[in-house]
Amino acid sequence: MENASKALIIAGGILIAVLLLGVLMYSFANSSEFFNQEQANKQTEQLTTFNNQYEAYNRKLLRGTDVISVINKMIDNNNKYGVHGYNEPNYLMNVEFEMKEAIVYTQSRNFKC
Repeated sequence: MENASKALIIAGGILIAVLLLGVLMYSFANSSEFFNQEQANKQTEQLTTFNNQYEAYNRKLLRGTDVISVINKMIDNNNKYGVHGYNEPNYLMNVEFEMKEAIVYTQSRNFKC
């Protein structure tokens, strides 16, 4: 009888250890999922911030200074992130502009005599 009670105590200890191990594995999986989601949120926020710099130029009417500004931003970005020592562009930006119509400003005045 004494051996049977010791066997039950050992089996209970093993069962508790397995349950604790399961709880630890479950909490580890949830915490790693949480950190992965935080990393994805941070990357999305960085991408949105980066795109907002150029989204200001996404409009129908751009002046010459706006075109020069966006080209300078592109050149700075290409110099910062473009080439990493191997002469291979790792990340390069291109800017394309299309002129749809020429706008001519005229000024007319009515003179009274």
